[in-house]
Amino acid sequence: MLFISGNHTPVRDFKEFMLYSTRISKEDFEQLCMIDKLLYLLEKGEELCIKQNDEFIVKLFLMNDFFVELWYQPSTNKIKCLDVLDPVDVQLVYGNQIDISDIF
Repeated sequence: MLFISGNHTPVRDFKEFMLYSTRISKEDFEQLCMIDKLLYLLEKGEELCIKQNDEFIVKLFLMNDFFVELWYQPSTNKIKCLDVLDPVDVQLVYGNQIDISDIF
């Protein structure tokens, strides 16, 4: 069940949640299905960094107080993965590309 942040009011579905919510917890985000995660991420997330290799475009987003990595595969035009990352992992992977010290 989804709740509106701050007042613990249950909402019926994801569309209603998006209408009322400005914040989502890491735990609530992880409970969403893939399409709802993607919609919420693109609507509310702050894009911090983009990396690219031969197979994927990887975007790092900040969602309130946690990080989400989106893995897109251009050859198949599909999102392969949406992963919540710990700040330690973000520092290890993106340390020389972004400064997260003012976030945490």
